[in-house]
Amino acid sequence: MAGPGTLEQWDVSPTQIGSPTLGDILQAITASCEALEMKIETLGVEFGQLKDDHSHLAERVATVEREVADVPATMTGAQARLTELENKTANGLAELQHGQNAVGYARELGLPSPTLCCGWAAHNRTLTADVTGHTGT
Repeated sequence: MAGPGTLEQWDVSPTQIGSPTLGDILQAITASCEALEMKIETLGVEFGQLKDDHSHLAERVATVEREVADVPATMTGAQARLTELENKTANGLAELQHGQNAVGYARELGLPSPTLCCGWAAHNRTLTADVTGHTGT
C-alpha cells in the first residue's frame, strides 16, 4: 500500500519525459546542502558576533553597576563636605559679625579701626580662605 514518504507515492520513473533522473535529484540535494552549509556558516559568524556584543554589554553593565554602587559613598562624602562648608560659613559669619561689632565699638569710642590693628586684616584673609578656598591676595 502506498503511503506518504514511500516510493510508490511519487511514482517516479526515469522513462517519463521530463522526469528528473537520480543524478538530477542528487545534484539538487547537494546544492541544497551546500546552501544550508553556507547559511549555517553565516549564522555561526552572526552568532559569534552576538556573543562578542553580549560579552561587551555584560562588561559595560558590570561597570555601570560598580559606578552606581559608588554613588551612596560619593553622596555621603559630598554631604559631609557640604556640612563642613556650612559650619565654616556659620563660623565665618559669626567672626564677621564679631569684627563688625568691634569696628562699631571702636568708632563709638573714637579708637582706630580694629581692621587696621590687632591683626584683623590677616585674620579676615584666613577666615575668607577657610570659607571660600582662596585667600583673596
